[in-house]
Amino acid sequence: MKWKPWLYEGMPTNYEVSEYSDIRNVKTGRILKPIPLQKSGRLRVHLHVNGKPIDVKIYRMAYEAFHGPIPNHLTIDHIDGNINNNHISNLRLLTGSQNVKRFLKENPDHQFETKYSEEKIRNFFSTLTQGVFYESAAKTYNINRETARGLLNGRRRQDLWIEYAPFPRSCFKSSEFIEANMIKAYDLITEGVKFRDILKKLKYPYNLLGIKILGDLAFEENLEIPAIDDVDMTNAIEKNACDAYLYDAHCVYPTKETASRMYELREKLKKPIQPKLTNEAMAYFVYLIHQGMSDEDILYIMGYKYHVIHLDTIAKLRERVISHRLSTNYGLRVKD
Repeated sequence: MKWKPWLYEGMPTNYEVSEYSDIRNVKTGRILKPIPLQKSGRLRVHLHVNGKPIDVKIYRMAYEAFHGPIPNHLTIDHIDGNINNNHISNLRLLTGSQNVKRFLKENPDHQFETKYSEEKIRNFFSTLTQGVFYESAAKTYNINRETARGLLNGRRRQDLWIEYAPFPRSCFKSSEFIEANMIKAYDLITEGVKFRDILKKLKYPYNLLGIKILGDLAFEENLEIPAIDDVDMTNAIEKNACDAYLYDAHCVYPTKETASRMYELREKLKKPIQPKLTNEAMAYFVYLIHQGMSDEDILYIMGYKYHVIHLDTIAKLRERVISHRLSTNYGLRVKD
């Protein structure tokens, strides 16, 4: 085990630090016992330096001993997220904002349970399965709109979301699209005009929301729409949409042929990894399970990596399909 002397404000002290953040008094040879902070649980030690008592976090002492002083605008981050792993190889410097962003990205439900109980979240999800619009369900259970949207899309409490998703389409709502534009869009779709050209004519941004609005209109009016082409696929991939979004917006079933084109485009655009599972993707998983597809084929067609997390998702959906809780087209709006 490596030990190095610890300096306080550039001056020598009676303490040295090991690579594992053990603190030892050089004079007595005694290793000090760290005390966890009440709120954060981070470990600190009580020292006497130049006759003055001070409290110092042990990981800061270790970093300073092995790497030198810590600039005032930087903080120490535990790389693996474990605050009890204070080995110097697990410590790095980040700005305060970088540290917070990293933590929240890895712990999206931090302190979430203290505000919303599991029972309340389960009641919210159960209400969604009945087709209630998510904002209405949120008001019923006093959940703010942003949190409700995160729950609906699986960004929050995914451990519970997986038990209830996919949700019926009535839980979702498109943004406003004025009536005059809807009438023009109807005529253009019947003429076989591509979605991107329709949106251009209507002076509406060609984005995923525009595709979704036209897809909803085509489905509700039972209109024939143009097939998905590479431009549509490229646009969706660049917007980090899952493959299911295009299937859904264009009211078509997923096929291996389309999946191959999606895969080739993802490789070309250097975006081979799909974003997190979405409600649309979950619905197509159910459809493909009913078609007797293997786990490997389902993940390939939907453009997801062959990963234990996704395999676990399919296994849970299979159980619900077998128990007849999820019908063939549950959550889909593809045409028969």
